Amino acid sequence: NIVPYAKTYNLPVNCEKNICLKPEMKHGDLYGKQPIEIRYFFESVLNGGVPLPKVGMVMKKNSTAESGFTAVVGLSAASFYYCPDTVSLSKNRVWSEITAQIDPVQKKISCKIPDVNFEYAFFYVTDYREVSVSSPIFMRTH
Repeated sequence: NIVPYAKTYNLPVNCEKNICLKPEMKHGDLYGKQPIEIRYFFESVLNGGVPLPKVGMVMKKNSTAESGFTAVVGLSAASFYYCPDTVSLSKNRVWSEITAQIDPVQKKISCKIPDVNFEYAFFYVTDYREVSVSSPIFMRTH
């Protein structure tokens, strides 16, 4: 479920952490071990490797969603995922996706919000290494 996942991410403070919600990722140990982001994260923390991008909280400003980011490697793509469903299990929840704009100068990701009634949302970005991360999960009612 997305709520406990978000709470787990928010629990540790004053430590290096990141989040990567992979859209359409299958569930299970086999699939959970495959993302290259795991290796890149540990390489950056333990061996001084190039860090993953870091995306800030989703902020709603009128009809726009935006977030700040930091990235050593430039971002190649950004999407905004949102969902109004608070009843279904995460594996059954249907997410909508729209392309977000990347402003590399202001270090900002933004998009027009297509449906103001969403309950959950996050930005998903990919850098030029094909490494992806997400923003922390926006939850309207939690």
